[in-house]
Amino acid sequence: MHDHTDHPPDCGCHLHGTAGDDPPPDRAPNMLYDALFAPHMDSTAPLLSWQGRRIGHAKFLRLAARAANAYAAAGLGAGDVVVVQVGKSPTALALCAGAVQAGVVYLPLNPAHGPAEVDQVRAASGAALLICDPASEPALAGDCPILTLSAQGAGGSFLDLMAGQEDVAPVAARGPEDAAALCVTAGVPHVVTHRAELARARGLADLWMPPGP
Repeated sequence: MHDHTDHPPDCGCHLHGTAGDDPPPDRAPNMLYDALFAPHMDSTAPLLSWQGRRIGHAKFLRLAARAANAYAAAGLGAGDVVVVQVGKSPTALALCAGAVQAGVVYLPLNPAHGPAEVDQVRAASGAALLICDPASEPALAGDCPILTLSAQGAGGSFLDLMAGQEDVAPVAARGPEDAAALCVTAGVPHVVTHRAELARARGLADLWMPPGP
């Protein structure tokens, strides 16, 4: 959710004109989910291009729902923090989207950070779960649970947990000032709200995918 350096995998998501969508009457609002994901639940339009294959919106959001359910299965609820240090892949993006759906606060870390930095951030953020590459797990200490996702998103214990989940998940109630993510500056985590994250997403959409004439 918060990568300041690189463009994500080729993305066909549409951020223009969706932010005012209301949630269904049977649930409370979730600002980011209702703006970015809910309008595309049934869309088969391509969202991602990855290693020669295209992934549509609906298929990706089913994967995200599995991630949301996996967070719940791992004991996380709305407001809990997950630290994620994995390589880029559609599954990694689904971890982010699933966190939005579940109301989990997402803290991404650059894979270049070493074990000491990871442990420092994990402790400072009060993380309830760390998801990392399987190769990194043996070097990490601390008392919070660790699950894994491989560099290409094709293996690991968190993926195994996702595989046993339904592809429909509850949507947590999250308002504009609720925490969506944490970003780290000089080793200190700072809260990024749903309002701020949505504004950033729109700004990046305007930069990368300007509306046509």
